[in-house]
Amino acid sequence: MRHVTHELVIDRETHEGWSLLRLSGPVAGTGVAALRRALHDAITPGTPYVVADLSAVTYCDTHGFGVLVAGRRRARAADGQLRLVLGARCGRRNLDAACLTQLFPVYDDVSTAATAPPHPRKPVA
Repeated sequence: MRHVTHELVIDRETHEGWSLLRLSGPVAGTGVAALRRALHDAITPGTPYVVADLSAVTYCDTHGFGVLVAGRRRARAADGQLRLVLGARCGRRNLDAACLTQLFPVYDDVSTAATAPPHPRKPVA
């Protein structure tokens, strides 16, 4: 399934049993709503494990970070997990500045994210 706005493209596929969302472009404006919809569609009681590949994201505003946190809560409520893959454009520094690397398991690539052992549950934020 593909969610497309004028700015953000989100492709959804399955990788190693995880729902994979590949994002490209800025997560701002209408892109925030597209990300919310894509996470809602991907996180279900039957498939609560999601990898969000942000390596091609060019910008993420505070509303986009809020949607990621809400997606994390939704995945946890379904006994799943939301993992993030970061690239040079949407690096750890941005998530560190927003104190989000403490909430999310963060990986350098999709394969590692989908095959890594489960992380211990962290407190709900």
